[in-house]
Amino acid sequence: NKNEKEIVGKPREWVESDLTFVGFVAFTCKIRTDSPTVIQSLIESAHNVAMVTGDAPLTAVHVAKEVSICNPTLPTLTLLIKPNNKVVWASATADKSKIVPEIDFIASELPLLSKKFNLVTTEEALDIVTKDNGDEVWKYIDAIKVFARMSPYGKAQVIRAMQKAGHHVLMCGDGGNDVGALKQSDIGLALLAGYGNANTSSSSSKEGENNNNNN
Repeated sequence: NKNEKEIVGKPREWVESDLTFVGFVAFTCKIRTDSPTVIQSLIESAHNVAMVTGDAPLTAVHVAKEVSICNPTLPTLTLLIKPNNKVVWASATADKSKIVPEIDFIASELPLLSKKFNLVTTEEALDIVTKDNGDEVWKYIDAIKVFARMSPYGKAQVIRAMQKAGHHVLMCGDGGNDVGALKQSDIGLALLAGYGNANTSSSSSKEGENNNNNN
C-alpha cells in the first residue's frame, strides 16, 4: 500500500527483490531486406558508412553486421572503461576462442586497427579518450564503425568532427533523438513514414498489407 512517491524513490535492489521468475519476453525489430544491399552498394562506391545509435553496443554491433556496416568476418573491439578511467580496446564477444588481449587506446593507431577489427565505442568512452587525446581522436573518427549509447548531442558532435576532418556527411534518422544530427549533417534524411516490419520478408509484407487494408 505504499504510495507512488515512496515506490519511485526505492533503490533497484528493493525493486528486484522477492520476485518470482516467470520467464523471458524477447522482442525483435527486423531490418529491411534491402538494407544490406543498399549499404553494401554505398561501401563499394567508396562511401564510408557508420552507425550512430542510442542502443547498447552489442545490440548495435549485431544489427551493423546484418546490414554490412561491420564486416562479419572481422572480430569486434569495443572501447572499455577500466578503473581510474583508463580506456582500452576489448573483445566484444563471449566466445573465449575469439577473445583477443586488451589493446591500449592510441589515437594514431585507429586507421591501422580498423583494418583488422570492427571498432565500437560508447559516448562515455569517447568522451574520455577525446579529453585525454584532444583533436587527434576526431582526426581519425571515421575509423570507428559503431557509435553506441549516443545522446542527441553526441550524435551531432560525431558528425561535426567528420565534417571538420573534410567529410561530407549524409545522416539518415528515424527518431526525435536524431533531429540535431540531421540538422548538423550536410544532407539529413528523416524517415517519418512506414511501419516497423515494412519490407522485412514476404510474410511480414503480407501482414502489413492486410493491416493497411483493415485500416
